[in-house]
Amino acid sequence: METVSDPDTYEPSLNKDGVYVDTLSFAWPLEGLRCNCGTRREHSYSSRSKFLAHTKTKGHRAWLVDLTNNKLNYYNRLVKSEETVKTQQLMLTELSNRIAQDSVVISALTNLVQPQSASGMYSLD
Repeated sequence: METVSDPDTYEPSLNKDGVYVDTLSFAWPLEGLRCNCGTRREHSYSSRSKFLAHTKTKGHRAWLVDLTNNKLNYYNRLVKSEETVKTQQLMLTELSNRIAQDSVVISALTNLVQPQSASGMYSLD
């Protein structure tokens, strides 16, 4: 049986002036490449030449300009997202610990309620 993988997501690079630019100096992924620019977000490009043609479209170029113009907003969103992730990780740890404690209590209570041996039980036969 063949496994199917999702295409990689393309990430433009920042040049020395802080402007997002397209760089295709990486090994082409076997699964293809997907671009989040919005013009064809769900489409994956199977070859470097097809993706290169895509990077020349108006929509893709506008996306690069938008990324460059909104760097600060994206950075602020990233910081907030990282804070949210940390908070959620703490909550998950606390909940996991609570579940472990509750499991110990349930196990102890179950042992108290259940008879220690079946020899003292009456048979219904």
